[in-house]
Amino acid sequence: MNAIQNAKVFLLIYSKDYNKSSQVLNELTAAVNAGCYIVPFRIDQSVMGNAFAYYLNSVHWLDAV
Repeated sequence: MNAIQNAKVFLLIYSKDYNKSSQVLNELTAAVNAGCYIVPFRIDQSVMGNAFAYYLNSVHWLDAV
């Protein structure tokens, strides 16, 4: 939590496994609350869950698919 709170950028590497993790959602929420710039990087074409879409629909994605 200290690392996230002191970071300026949060690099989110998105995959089907990421989509299933409740802990990762907690980290994303902490990054948003800390005012980090979110840089999402997608490594597969899995469909994003609603909880992640709430935070990530309005940001530009980098794709490595």
